[in-house]
Amino acid sequence: MTPAGQWARLFLPVAIGVVLASVATARLQYQTRLQELRDEQSRGLALADQDLSRRLLDAALDLRVIAGSPALLAFLADPEPEQRARLQLLMQVFVDQKRAFDRFTLYRPQDLLQSRRGVTSRGAVGADAAQAGWNRALEMTSDLPAGSIRVSGFELLEDRDGPVRPYQPALYLTTRLQVAGGEQVLQAQLRGAVLLKQLRDILASDEVDTWLLDQDGYWLYHPDPQNQWGRQIDPTRRLDRLAPRLAARLDHDQGQVRDDGALLVFRRLGLAPAVAAEAGLALPGPLLAIQRVTAERLPSPLPLLPLGAGALLLMLWAAASAGMVRMRLLATRAERQSQDLLQASQRAAQEQVWIRERIYQLGLSINAAPDLRRFGEVFLAQIAPSLAMVAGCLYHVEQQRCLLVASFGLAPDAAPREFAFGQGLVGEVARTHELRRMTPPPPGYLDLRGGLGSTPAAELRVLPLWVHEHCFGVLELACARVLDSRQETLLHELSPVLALNLAGRGASASPPPNPPPSQSASQTTSHSVGQGR
Repeated sequence: MTPAGQWARLFLPVAIGVVLASVATARLQYQTRLQELRDEQSRGLALADQDLSRRLLDAALDLRVIAGSPALLAFLADPEPEQRARLQLLMQVFVDQKRAFDRFTLYRPQDLLQSRRGVTSRGAVGADAAQAGWNRALEMTSDLPAGSIRVSGFELLEDRDGPVRPYQPALYLTTRLQVAGGEQVLQAQLRGAVLLKQLRDILASDEVDTWLLDQDGYWLYHPDPQNQWGRQIDPTRRLDRLAPRLAARLDHDQGQVRDDGALLVFRRLGLAPAVAAEAGLALPGPLLAIQRVTAERLPSPLPLLPLGAGALLLMLWAAASAGMVRMRLLATRAERQSQDLLQASQRAAQEQVWIRERIYQLGLSINAAPDLRRFGEVFLAQIAPSLAMVAGCLYHVEQQRCLLVASFGLAPDAAPREFAFGQGLVGEVARTHELRRMTPPPPGYLDLRGGLGSTPAAELRVLPLWVHEHCFGVLELACARVLDSRQETLLHELSPVLALNLAGRGASASPPPNPPPSQSASQTTSHSVGQGR
């Protein structure tokens, strides 16, 4: 297997696991963060619901306290100025002490008694205002049983020109009083701006936009002021007209929906019907509070932290797996090198055995030679098979002349008998002590001929045989193929042995006799040597 394949085999399974784990972790983190955001908005809506319900119940209780107070009962029984003043003072105390109230008004036929924040009205007001208030109060309480309280929706205060600027939202709590002199109505006006601000403060968050809508789907509060108070300013500013598909999905008391990538968590605020009935309150309907989280503010579906950690793990594992593959390759290479060294050592040992055996056999043969000529013939004949030698000459150096001692594979008259120092390759090698090698020899230098044809030699060597800076002979070899390392080693180790034998023999080499008839018949090679040899 290739290194890339080994790396992929290590890297890919872990990489797939890391990717899956990173994606799963990122998805879990996204779901957890999204759920935390939903829970946070739901808690805020629940707190807003509790706050609004508590304030409505407190305002209704305060209205009942005034309706059942001795001052009011005394005024209704005897509407004298003194009783009027005591009742007006009581209502003024509630207005001044209770932040939620803006005014209390007692509507009577053709008259009203009113206490409001910052102003105390004593005596009757205009007949038109009294009659309009009387009519509206009767209309609000016409279907109410005695003691019940009608709670209006949020609305803006108006004058003859329309809503008062700046806008002043209000909320009314109205109850009908049964007295001997006829029906009378007590009404509390709550400061709508205070109630709405308290709701917004509870719901406020940097991550969400808060929507507050009344019981009919008109905006009471919206981040865009143009969408607010559509009931009295622009009836088109209504949720079911601007976003009908969204309005149809908000048909539960609470929940969450997705709209155009945004998350909307909603809840209907106000007293539950059972609680309102028990408290004697007639409500127009619950408010709708929506916490809208835009797509840009939602947590990312692919959080960077787990994905970045996964990418870092992948990079580290890629480097680690690459290192492991490299270590394996190095270990394999070291093992292969060790095996190669072992094999080379075995081959070297075998070569040494082979070389020692031939040196030993050659030593036995040449030691039995009676003279130098026979020594040369035996030597050449013994090394010919080992060196793939097809022709060769052995020269003995004496008095700066190279005298032919013996030849192998050449006709008797083919080889020159002697060379002076510096004459031809043989004389030059004897003079310089330097090996001369031609692979192959020049064309025509040495052609080997047999009964089946002729071929040039593959390699020619002329090497000096010297010991202690003194040349004792020259060996000239022609081989059928280039020598390998084993043959090179054999020739290298034979050279000093041959040189010492030539030095020890010390006799002048005489021309070799004609070869025996058997040799002449089996070897009919010729040696074409120019005068330059």
